Amino acid sequence: MAKSGAFTYERDFKKIDKAAENLGFFCLLSTTELDSTEVLIKYRNKDVIEKVFDDINNDRSAKSPLYQSLNL
Repeated sequence: MAKSGAFTYERDFKKIDKAAENLGFFCLLSTTELDSTEVLIKYRNKDVIEKVFDDINNDRSAKSPLYQSLNL
């Protein structure tokens, strides 16, 4: 805090630039024999399939299945 009691700050541009170097990147590890391009394609396809299943499961207009117990 400044002597006046007001909050002040100063940007550390070196630290900001260092942190920004990894923005937009992620690490994808695999134990398969596939090359990096094939692994990325499979990873992206998995995401598409999961989103479709999520849409199906969360569709508000879809009727819930009716379950009936056979234990009378």
